[in-house]
Amino acid sequence: MKSIIILSLAFLCTDQAQSADFKYGTLVKKIAFGAVQDHKGDTSHWKAVNTELPNIWVWLGEITETTFAGPKAKKKAYDKVLATLGYQELRARSQILGVWDEEDARPSRKKNSAPFLEFIGEAFDSPRFMRNALYASYLIGPAGKQIKLILLDTFTQRKKGKDLLGSQQWEWLEKELADEVDKPSVILIGSPLPYLGDGDRNRAWRDYSGEQLKLMNLLSKINTPTYILSGHNRYGEFSQVELANGLKLVEVSSSGLNKTANKSKDNAFRIGSPVLGRNFGILEFQWPSSENSEPLKTTYRIQNL
Repeated sequence: MKSIIILSLAFLCTDQAQSADFKYGTLVKKIAFGAVQDHKGDTSHWKAVNTELPNIWVWLGEITETTFAGPKAKKKAYDKVLATLGYQELRARSQILGVWDEEDARPSRKKNSAPFLEFIGEAFDSPRFMRNALYASYLIGPAGKQIKLILLDTFTQRKKGKDLLGSQQWEWLEKELADEVDKPSVILIGSPLPYLGDGDRNRAWRDYSGEQLKLMNLLSKINTPTYILSGHNRYGEFSQVELANGLKLVEVSSSGLNKTANKSKDNAFRIGSPVLGRNFGILEFQWPSSENSEPLKTTYRIQNL
């Protein structure tokens, strides 16, 4: 119980002087993430998630099956998720973070943002309530052992075949990636839409090739190991590309907590085979200690259910 209390208190502290929107001092050793859930369906995935004991759970969209529902219906669906015993256990142990996708936002982005943010547990003075999109950044961990988690809103400003993030979010993102103050050990970028892989029409970064290249160019200007976490496609996969700076950019895509696809889409950057069936993603961080001078080791996997 003591470790849970320490984690909760640490995540209540924010520091707006930093470039990140929120700063938390707790050392993180494991992050789990997932997307695409029918709130009326099988909830056994929470037992598997809780077995992993993650410090943080990250939602990457499509939390409930409520497309084109209004805020009252959205809230009712979120309340059903909150009432799930397995999810209650996760909330008691882990910090919950997340960003939405179209299933969570439609038909009214303006009216449905508050129910989503309240479900996530966002404080009412959070900048996310005041922005034109729900992007956010988090600096997590003590000095020298920090993770920067950047959550991108790939729906609110999306214009078919043209814009994906919008000018204000791009300006914010460039600042976050050019951060010379915090200098995290690793950067995680959460994107509901797949970045390297394919997706439904206008539901993947490759359909916005100019913005896909723009992000790749930004990442090539920094020397911090970076991973992209994505969802949406209802299967899991690993993708990799080499950046201009010589670093490998790895994407871990996981979705289909209880709604899955029968086959995967094309992906020239895929490593290995796709993971079909229900799944969630996991990243683990092995930090150097006083007895161990090895650099940070980050491992990733997709847990099939």
